[in-house]
Amino acid sequence: MTACRTRRYYIDKTIMKAGHGAGKPTSKLIAEAADIYSFLVAQLE
Repeated sequence: MTACRTRRYYIDKTIMKAGHGAGKPTSKLIAEAADIYSFLVAQLE
């Protein structure tokens, strides 16, 4: 997570081993959704 000057946080995620295939595997979709929801919960507390 990174902060800008206005103290609004955002998710900046880079995947180094991303391919050019069609779509993502289910495990990556689940991990990405978990990251987004945990970030959202942390911001709402």
